[in-house]
Amino acid sequence: MRVGEFWWNGQDDAFESKIDKLAPKDLINAVIDITDSAMVKSDTREGIGWKVSVFQEQEVILYSYKAWKWSMQVHVAATESNERAHTAITKLKETVDAFRNNVKNDLVSMKAASERVQNEVSQMQSKYRVAVELLTNQDFEKALANAERMAAALQQIQQLSKTKISFAVFEGSPE
Repeated sequence: MRVGEFWWNGQDDAFESKIDKLAPKDLINAVIDITDSAMVKSDTREGIGWKVSVFQEQEVILYSYKAWKWSMQVHVAATESNERAHTAITKLKETVDAFRNNVKNDLVSMKAASERVQNEVSQMQSKYRVAVELLTNQDFEKALANAERMAAALQQIQQLSKTKISFAVFEGSPE
C-alpha cells in the first residue's frame, strides 16, 4: 500500500509511521540522539522522564524535523489527491467518450431511419398521385358508368323468371 493510501483512508498512525520511515537519515538520527540524551530513567520509579532543557537546547533540530514531517505529509497528501483526481478524470473521460460514441451511433441510426421514412413517404405520395389521376380521369369515369350499367343489366337478367316458350309447326294448309 502506498503511503498516501493510509492518509486517504484515515489511518493516521500508519500514515505517520510511514512518513517517519521516509525521513532523511541524518535528521532522524539527530532526533533519536536528542531523545536518547533527554531520557531519564529512575531506579525508584517505573517509567521514564525527560529533561526539558535538552529539548530546549536542540529546538532548531526538533523544529526542523517537525517542519520536514509536516511538509512531507502535505506533499504525500497532495500527491495522492492529485493521482486520484487524474484517475477520476481519466475514467470520466472514458465514460464521456463512450457516451459520445453511443450518441453518435444513435444519431446516425436515427438519421438513416428518417431518410428511409422520407423516401417511403415520397414514393407513397407519387403512387397516390398516380392513383388519384387514374381514378379521376374521364376514361375511368366512362368505364365506371359502363360498369354500373352492366351491373344493372345483369341484375335485371337475374331477376327474370323462367318461362317456357312452345312452338308448334303444322303441316298443310289451313282449310
